[in-house]
Amino acid sequence: MRSEYGKIFQNIQTREIECFSYDPQQNYYDIVQDASKRGYQQSIFTSSVMISLIEYFLLKHNALVTGIEFLVEDIALNQEINRLLDKMKGNGAYWEILKEKLSFLSRYDSIDIKKVTIAGRDGMGFLLSLQVNGIIIVSENAYESVSDEISKIVRRVIA
Repeated sequence: MRSEYGKIFQNIQTREIECFSYDPQQNYYDIVQDASKRGYQQSIFTSSVMISLIEYFLLKHNALVTGIEFLVEDIALNQEINRLLDKMKGNGAYWEILKEKLSFLSRYDSIDIKKVTIAGRDGMGFLLSLQVNGIIIVSENAYESVSDEISKIVRRVIA
């Protein structure tokens, strides 16, 4: 399955959120600089934005969270999160426990989410990766709709 890359930006004047296509072979900073010249600033995915995006895709697309990486390396934490992700496969109610853990880590321990991978299980089926720097990687078949959904959610969360 081929993937497309996007980068989330915010229009400085209108505050609208947009996803621009991104070629990973290009220099990342050139893309950010070019967008800045056109009146945009880059958006990053804070942990609260990541949590909102995860929740949206779980509910809207019957998605499965397949991985969560943190900005700090902590083997015990990774094992605990992976156990919760495994439990979520059989019982979506574990999302509430995972969400509380992620919120707590961000709020009290300053441990932020680096990357989340999601598999959408509804009609179109897709793979999605969300990175803290606002880069998204989406299956080609779902890129347009998923990038639009992400832009709307990010706008709602940061408003």
